[in-house]
Amino acid sequence: MSERIKGSSKMKSKFGNLFNVENLPFLLGVFSLTALLLAYGVEQFGGILPCHLCIYQRYVYQAILCTAFVPFINNNLSRFALLAQLVLLLCGIGLSVYHIGVEQKWWESAISCAAPLTTSGSIEMLEQAKDIFQ
Repeated sequence: MSERIKGSSKMKSKFGNLFNVENLPFLLGVFSLTALLLAYGVEQFGGILPCHLCIYQRYVYQAILCTAFVPFINNNLSRFALLAQLVLLLCGIGLSVYHIGVEQKWWESAISCAAPLTTSGSIEMLEQAKDIFQ
C-alpha cells in the first residue's frame, strides 16, 4: 500500500515541477509555437494576409521558439535561455505596442500597416481596398 502512495506522490512531484525556472524556456517555446500556428492558421484558412509589422512580430516568436531548445542541448544554459527569451518578449511587447499605435493612427510609421494586395481578389475586394487607401 505504501508503494502505491509513493508512486502517486512521485507523479505529483513531476507535474508539480512543470512551472519551475528550468522548464520556463520550454513553456515559453510552446506559447510561441501556439502563437505562430495561430497566426499562420488565420493567414491560410482565414484569408487574412499579414502586414510587414505582423511579420516582424513573428520573428520574435520564432527566436523565442529557437531558444526553447537551448536547455535540451546544455541544461546549464537554461537560465541564459530564459533571460534571452525575456528580452525577446520585451522587444515583442514593444513592437506590439508600436503596431497597435500604427493601426490606431496614434503615430505614423515608415512601414505601412496594410497587407499587400494580391491579384487573386475579386473586383469588390479591390474596390474596398481602394476605399481604404483614399
